[in-house]
Amino acid sequence: MNAEAAYVFAHALVQRAAYDLHLPTERAALHRAALTVLDVPGRDPEQLLPHALGILRDLGPEAENGLTDTICNLADEAARQARLSYNHRRVLELEALVRTIPGAPDGPAASVALAAAQSLTLLGRVREAATRIRLAARLADRAGDTRMMLRARKLHAEGHANAGRPARALQEFDDMLRLAREAGDKALEVGILGNIAILRDMLKQPAEAHYHTALDAARAAGLKPEQMVLLGNLGRSLFEHGRADEARELYEQALALSIRLQDRRYQSFFTGWLGGYERGRGNHDRARQLLQDAARLAAEVGDRMLMHNWRCELAELDAAQGRPEAAIPVYVQAIADAAAGTRAMAADWRRRLRELKTMTRAAKPRRTQK
Repeated sequence: MNAEAAYVFAHALVQRAAYDLHLPTERAALHRAALTVLDVPGRDPEQLLPHALGILRDLGPEAENGLTDTICNLADEAARQARLSYNHRRVLELEALVRTIPGAPDGPAASVALAAAQSLTLLGRVREAATRIRLAARLADRAGDTRMMLRARKLHAEGHANAGRPARALQEFDDMLRLAREAGDKALEVGILGNIAILRDMLKQPAEAHYHTALDAARAAGLKPEQMVLLGNLGRSLFEHGRADEARELYEQALALSIRLQDRRYQSFFTGWLGGYERGRGNHDRARQLLQDAARLAAEVGDRMLMHNWRCELAELDAAQGRPEAAIPVYVQAIADAAAGTRAMAADWRRRLRELKTMTRAAKPRRTQK
């Protein structure tokens, strides 16, 4: 084949025309052959999924048994990978795909619905997330999947905490802890222990021992992501109790782990918290750089509320340097973007906006009457 012919055949429309010349059974056979070649250890589910869908599209009801399960399992794997890389758009596309598959098995469908709920929560679309959590719980219950059911309950309880109901959330997590231990799900158990520690902090109850219990369990199970989160949250707790230097050491450990795990959302958290530490020490230039980095990382992973949080922290540096008027538009934009599930954060922003406006009015020179 000469270069010109090769170029013409590479065009998508020419490829599609050549593909459509085959009978459906021939196209299905080609997809099946591709699946066989690509289905190797460490394979990318995103490469396999189009071929599995091609077989279903070409053969319809005559497709082989188990193909629907294969498609949904591949979509579940792909959604998990997309969620870990904070590709929220792809997670939601895969969840929509699974809902269109007739006879989709409940287990993978529940897992994809939970991934969608987590993405929607990070995007601030909390009501839609709650709908997906309820759907996942129903599907997991129907599939008899206790671990999936507990994961749905965990997200539901976290929703109570985010909506300013920590006591109710704590009660749910206390109930879930025993069930997670009975199910033998160490990652879920450690996550619940961490949630309990955070909620006890929110309720002004002793929490440090609970953080250490969760950290010990995470280390014993070799759960690096959970260790990362717990180190950062323990640091945050110590910082709020006046132990800033100890907190900084924990932030730095957590940040190093987040970089190793390539988790940019948590890099944003720990970088921003280090910025808060530097601001408290009066190192405003260093604080500004860290907070700008934190806001950039949050924007990259699509977490708008986290991004606004760091931008508001940057605005506070302007206010502290005698420029409250520069902070006002930052808070206005943050409040405009705030979703129903971030009511507590939005309420803090509104209170601070009123204070900044008062400061600005007080700073303006009054006109003297002639």
